[in-house]
Amino acid sequence: MIPIYCCHTPRKDKDFNPVVQSREVVTPTLEDVVKKEVMKLVETGKID
Repeated sequence: MIPIYCCHTPRKDKDFNPVVQSREVVTPTLEDVVKKEVMKLVETGKID
């Protein structure tokens, strides 16, 4: 695994204020669509 894709370093500037973003609400219909798309990617070997 390439470290740049799995490591996150937050900015530490004095003028930067971190913000916590709210979680996106996913409807059951959209959740099914997302699951199907993820399964397609797993089956084709694009993701593990």
